[in-house]
Amino acid sequence: MRAETEAFFAACPELGAYDARLSSTALAPAVRLAVRAHLCEPTTAAAALSAMAGVSLGDVRAAYQFFQHDPDTHALVGSLFYPHRLRWTFAAAAVKVWAADPLGFERLAAGEAVLSKTVEIHPSKGTCNYACAMCLWSDKQTLTYAERGLTADGLLSTQDWRRVLGELRQGGAATLVLSGGGEVLLNREIPEILRCAERWDSGSTCTPPASTCSPKTARCGTRWSWWTRRGSASTRRMRPPTTRSPACPPG
Repeated sequence: MRAETEAFFAACPELGAYDARLSSTALAPAVRLAVRAHLCEPTTAAAALSAMAGVSLGDVRAAYQFFQHDPDTHALVGSLFYPHRLRWTFAAAAVKVWAADPLGFERLAAGEAVLSKTVEIHPSKGTCNYACAMCLWSDKQTLTYAERGLTADGLLSTQDWRRVLGELRQGGAATLVLSGGGEVLLNREIPEILRCAERWDSGSTCTPPASTCSPKTARCGTRWSWWTRRGSASTRRMRPPTTRSPACPPG
């Protein structure tokens, strides 16, 4: 373990500089070993880390307490120079979520189904009237639902969406995202779907390219604000050369 840790901190000057600052702290030598070992192997459980680093569990706990308050450590793990930054960020976010919802954690530990707090739905059948070069939906065939044979049944009915959204809400979902799969507003039942999400804790978020906005639909802006009064709406206007001209439906 010591050789792997030394190699880890020698990988780049920024890691080496952090290691040098760590050596100048008032931490006990065993706690410093635990700090270095954890940064090198952040997914290792405390008992295994204790054995690998040759320190006690008390030293590992002291290292964890040090991580919570040390600004240099926070700066390091959030920087581009820390190779495990995504794991660290995910772990910190997971701890925050479970601390806010201990019942959900108990259900998960018991093997019960637990839903994400944020659910994204695709209500437009994988179609879009833009052809953005960087978007996987621009292909219209091989990269969309057609490739998986998911177009046969078409769109869910409004009644089905009411049932699905009700089940998601009962399962603990709090935020509904209408995005992905193409242009959301091509489904003319979107207002009703958003009304179903008004009772959710965090409301709904809709992110359409808004290419379907015509003078007629623009005059409906007050209704759009009402649909999303518990959430938010954002639009994205694309410009060449990233897009080709959309074919806006009449209206």
